[in-house]
Amino acid sequence: MEKLRLLISLISLHLKNSFRNPQKILYLVFFSFLIVVIFAFSFDLSAKLAYKITPGIIWTVIILGSTNILAESFKEESENSIFYRFLLSPVSMTSLVITRMISNLIIIIVWEFLIISLIFIFLNLNTDFDTFWFILTIFTGSVGYVMLTTFFSMIVSENKNVFMAIIIYPLILPLLMGLIKMTSAIITNQINSEFFFWLKITVGFNVIYFAVIIILTEIVFESE
Repeated sequence: MEKLRLLISLISLHLKNSFRNPQKILYLVFFSFLIVVIFAFSFDLSAKLAYKITPGIIWTVIILGSTNILAESFKEESENSIFYRFLLSPVSMTSLVITRMISNLIIIIVWEFLIISLIFIFLNLNTDFDTFWFILTIFTGSVGYVMLTTFFSMIVSENKNVFMAIIIYPLILPLLMGLIKMTSAIITNQINSEFFFWLKITVGFNVIYFAVIIILTEIVFESE
């Protein structure tokens, strides 16, 4: 119970720090808003075409927009050498990474709700589809991407020569393919066996990502 209370306090602390210094969040909002506006006004889209490209737009905006803020998840800890203090504290590095994943996920989910609403407004799309599966798809994709980016932001913070985007994008490619196909099936009201196949694939990738991250986290810092 004491450990759970400590984890909740870590999540709360990171969220407070993020909203106390909102520059990164404002960057996230304005950058993603700019991408949406460019997509919306650069092409004369028919309704049929708009529904076809919307899944790609959604996930392009989510990935490009959130990479920068997620990449700096452990910037403060790195600059102030807090990582090594955690090694001497009762809080394990695994707990730190998991709490940072959760707090990042909360921020990203709130932002996604705003930016996806803008996408549907600017592209003049209706929401006559199954919102449960849509929310589940967005959540599943966000969990996978946030997990990977948060973990590698810890690695990058310790090794500046590593280019996180080069590492992350190939790793999320299988996840991204499934998410685009699932999102397309939902907004065109064509949920079928293929949709559930990709749902299992994306959930499976998330489980694998999480297991590998848990194993590697302690290994990385034990080698320091």
